[in-house]
Amino acid sequence: MKIYIAKEAGFCFGVNKAIETAYCEKQKTTVPIYTLGPLIHNNQVIDRLSKNEIVSVDDLERLKPGDTVVIRSHGVSKEVYDYAESLNLNVVDATCPYVKKVHNIVQKHCQKGNLIIIVGDKNHPEIIGVNGWCLDYSIIVSHPDDIENIHFNGKIIVIAQTTLMYDVYKSILNKIYDRFKDVLVYNTICSATSERQNSAADLSKDVDFMIIIGGKHSSNTKKLLEISKINCPNSIHIETKEDLVMKELKKYDKIGLTAGASTPEWIINEVVDKLINEGEGILMHDNSAMSELMEQFDETYNVPRTGKVVFGKIVMIGKDELIVNIGYKADGIIPRKEISTIESFDLDKEFTVDQEIEAVVVKKDNGEGNVLLSILRIQSKKDWEDLENAYTNKEIITIRIDRVVKGGLTAFYKQIKGFVPASHINMRFVDNLKTFEGKEVEVEIIEFNRKKNKLVFSRKNLLKKQHEENMNEAWSKIEIDKIMTGVVRRFTDFGAFIDLGGIDGLLHVSEISWGKVNKPQDVLKKNQEIEVKILNFKREDNKVSLSMKQITTNPWETVEERYLPEEEYDGKITSLTDFGAFVELEPGLEGLVHVSQISEERVEKPTDVLEVGQSIKVKVLEINKEESRIKLSMK
Repeated sequence: MKIYIAKEAGFCFGVNKAIETAYCEKQKTTVPIYTLGPLIHNNQVIDRLSKNEIVSVDDLERLKPGDTVVIRSHGVSKEVYDYAESLNLNVVDATCPYVKKVHNIVQKHCQKGNLIIIVGDKNHPEIIGVNGWCLDYSIIVSHPDDIENIHFNGKIIVIAQTTLMYDVYKSILNKIYDRFKDVLVYNTICSATSERQNSAADLSKDVDFMIIIGGKHSSNTKKLLEISKINCPNSIHIETKEDLVMKELKKYDKIGLTAGASTPEWIINEVVDKLINEGEGILMHDNSAMSELMEQFDETYNVPRTGKVVFGKIVMIGKDELIVNIGYKADGIIPRKEISTIESFDLDKEFTVDQEIEAVVVKKDNGEGNVLLSILRIQSKKDWEDLENAYTNKEIITIRIDRVVKGGLTAFYKQIKGFVPASHINMRFVDNLKTFEGKEVEVEIIEFNRKKNKLVFSRKNLLKKQHEENMNEAWSKIEIDKIMTGVVRRFTDFGAFIDLGGIDGLLHVSEISWGKVNKPQDVLKKNQEIEVKILNFKREDNKVSLSMKQITTNPWETVEERYLPEEEYDGKITSLTDFGAFVELEPGLEGLVHVSQISEERVEKPTDVLEVGQSIKVKVLEINKEESRIKLSMK
């Protein structure tokens, strides 16, 4: 019987922290301390805690003022904290940091009025606690069909129980994305949970029998059992070594072993010892004497071990592969998929025969007697290190946009594939994302997870910073009465907006000319460059008032110098009333021809003899500069 232990098994960080916190608090006092609910879902650990006077209670009312109560890693609602404070209890918070993060998320979005959907078990203490931080107004779902009953038009926030299986979360998320448009998803599944689940899945594929150790009420232990049974139907759940039936196990050659996050190391060791002593088992692990012996043999005879970095020369360049001499009896083969992630990558352009390269061994034998190598995996490691530095130091990097996919665009930093959400490609909504395909753009990294190969870029964040810098520079140039050059960008009924180099100012229709302007389009053209004067501005409101006419002289200021009484001038009729006609002598300068001054003959109505737009000769009778009036005569 060979015994294999999963790479990730037993206590997670949150549970371990809670137990250490409880023991630490007990050392401070000679009286018992309490935990609100079982500290972990493991009866054996609870018994040990109880013997050390760390007692589980379900009701705070049982405690007296001054007693110490430890909040377990599952966390509780805000209402419980407030209640404990009202009872004058000494509260020690051992809530798992991952769960605490979820509390902060739901509280923030609850205050904003967003709908919160929690994916998980509504009866689990963690979910009960989380729900309390959004005033119990969340919707808790555990199956994709639950989404059908939700009706909401606003923003939806989605979080998950930290111990949830990712496949379950993904199936529910797909349903949410199908039904709603404005969705913000937080992947709050604990990395320790996913690591244990992935480790259990991997091990269960290679063994004949799987043993999952953990408390019978432990949610994450039950999930490990479900996952293991997919690959290994012979999977069982036990709490301690006493649950093992050795005569049933002896018929299996390979036995795998994993444990839930609530299982301490001493329980795991007891199970392993029983398998070794009573089942004549052999513990198999990477540091075994056999592994060390094989490594020494490989080094001595230059056998290319998996994961070993080798150097060689290219001896042939094929259409989809490189053949490399690595100084071994067999050649090294590097297929296209182990060279580049870029489909259009041209091997002939990038490599030459006799070129020395560095590669890593993927397999000692690719099935045809050759050694399977990879350049990509070495380069990827370096690229990931560069990306991690850029993310940590908030550096700007250049990526190449690949193609449009659901929700955004895929992009590459060298050989590493990432994602640009549609909302992060530009500051404003982009109707056609395909215009970015094939382009190189500068971005920031907003999400980085090397273990999950997750990389999310934002061009919008960078553009925002650049825009703010441009705006600050533009505002520094704005001064009242300053004359600036701007470009006409768009029109409204009441004026035109002028680009002053990052800031749009309003040129009101009344400030375009001293003369009457009905529509700004009558005088200005789009993209026309003009000079304007700053009349006023309010930076806090992002408003600037402009004038064109005030750059020129008001015609009324010099009217007496240019127009003389009893002299004749050309004019154009701009409007007709019952008492006369208004005549424009030049833009901004109008005079009135009274009805009695139109003709020697009696005129009843000006409209009987005159038309708007008609050019006429007039004589100046009187000028009143102070009141901006000119009396004119035709007769």
